Amino acid sequence: MRRLWSLLAILATLLVFATPARAAEPEVQIHLLVMGPGEHLYTRGGHAALMVLELEDGEPVRNKVYNYGDTEWEDPLLVPNFLRGKLVFFLSDSGELLPTLEEYGVKQGREVTRQRLNLTPAQAREVARRLQEGVVPGKREYIFHHVHALCSTRIMDLLDDVLGGALRAQLGGIPGPETARYYQEVVFSGSPLASIGGDLFLGRLHERVLDRYESTAYPPHMSAYLQTVLVPAADGTGLIPLAEPPAPVVVTDKPIVADRSNFSRVVWGACIALLLFFGLSAFRRAGTDPARAARVVFWAALPSGVIGSLILGFILFSRVPEFRQNELILLFWPTDLWLAACARRFLTKRQALSSWVRRYATARFAAAGLVFFGHLTGLLYQRPEILAALGIVMAAVSWALVRSIRTLPALALTPARASKRAPARA
Repeated sequence: MRRLWSLLAILATLLVFATPARAAEPEVQIHLLVMGPGEHLYTRGGHAALMVLELEDGEPVRNKVYNYGDTEWEDPLLVPNFLRGKLVFFLSDSGELLPTLEEYGVKQGREVTRQRLNLTPAQAREVARRLQEGVVPGKREYIFHHVHALCSTRIMDLLDDVLGGALRAQLGGIPGPETARYYQEVVFSGSPLASIGGDLFLGRLHERVLDRYESTAYPPHMSAYLQTVLVPAADGTGLIPLAEPPAPVVVTDKPIVADRSNFSRVVWGACIALLLFFGLSAFRRAGTDPARAARVVFWAALPSGVIGSLILGFILFSRVPEFRQNELILLFWPTDLWLAACARRFLTKRQALSSWVRRYATARFAAAGLVFFGHLTGLLYQRPEILAALGIVMAAVSWALVRSIRTLPALALTPARASKRAPARA
């Protein structure tokens, strides 16, 4: 029996040494890539992605970049879907680091930095696993939101979940440096039309100061705030920053800088100045030239009605809260299109303004007064306030001119009409 146990022990030893050793599992690191702003409107806010780096014996052997900021860019319904709150973005596999740097750094001329995230080996493998499994169609899609669901915030949500809520616990509730309006103005600074549209249609929710977790929607702030998050070191020696300082990977001679623009303010200020100039001129001559007053009413009411109709459309049909809660609906009424039609009939068909038009103008003026009082008391606070000033001036000018129009404009007699009215000679 002893000989049998001895033989079995020898056999077991031989089997152990004869079995080939399993290859050591490669070390996994997660790196954050932050791309600077680009020239195009869609790239003005910067970009962020994650790189999974595998090492063997301390040497990099494989890497892959994952990008949450992808969509069907050629879709003609891209902008309408965004406005309605139905724009689908998805996680994509962008390939290795080098092609990614060529795309963003060489082709687009954007600076790129890289930061290693100090995750434990288990956490790094978990992030890599979720990214690899997350690119599968059906799992990768999400509804884009310009503040709460985009490339950087999806990364934050993934890291926060893997770290057991550490990011929200340390960054959430701490006021960030800016409001959503600030970031909107930075992103739209390179596009005049987008800047004007953002002022008009992105409402009062944009005035809320974002906390630090929400502020990571802006990738430069994400890069900075992740360095303030403390996590346990992998060797158990204490707490260390989650993200290391950024290391430049692509540097350009003339980096693109995105900053706030005053373009839209200049536009709104010019509108107020023109409205006051033509309105005062028409009011002074309303007794002798009521047609001039009617023309000013028409050109004030028409854009007001169009803007009000668009705002109402967002309120009724958009799923984006920032489009639905818009204080400007109190100043720009869709029914101003009716006022413009009345002014046009006065000019073209010589139909006098009815008492209902005067009552309507009075109601508009009274509502503008309430809005003015609301801003004084802080009940209303939507920015930019110059737009509220434009709406108030528009209501005041329209009210004054409507009340000043008392007579119909004189009919200009053409030579043909003059000959018809001339008395017949014997």
